[in-house]
Amino acid sequence: MFDIISLTVVLGLTEHIDHCRKCNEFHPAIYATFEGPGPDWLGYRIGAYLNSQDRIALAAGVNIDGPGLTFVQAGVVTGYRFAPVVPMARVGLEYEHASGFGGRIFAFPSASDDELELGIGVEANYTWRW
Repeated sequence: MFDIISLTVVLGLTEHIDHCRKCNEFHPAIYATFEGPGPDWLGYRIGAYLNSQDRIALAAGVNIDGPGLTFVQAGVVTGYRFAPVVPMARVGLEYEHASGFGGRIFAFPSASDDELELGIGVEANYTWRW
């Protein structure tokens, strides 16, 4: 059984290093997080965002809370021209204040039609929890 535990709105900025000169680097997003089977540090997420190709992307995956402020996300995402569904991964640091405001800095593999490079990003967000 999956229970929704939060809804998060995000304003993100990214930099695709060494490629993708025309990429969109502003990424508004909305995500829902769910509790489900597994340990407390494992969460499930679904959401939508404006991707680097200026297209709406739908994403689903897991969020793993690491030690301290660290996190890892992995899943799949739609909305890219070069493939209908692609893997997604991010690793970084996150902070959330009791008021619901928070932020993240992260790194991710960044793919174009024929290249795989590194991307970095920062997000500001607000989370409603129930």
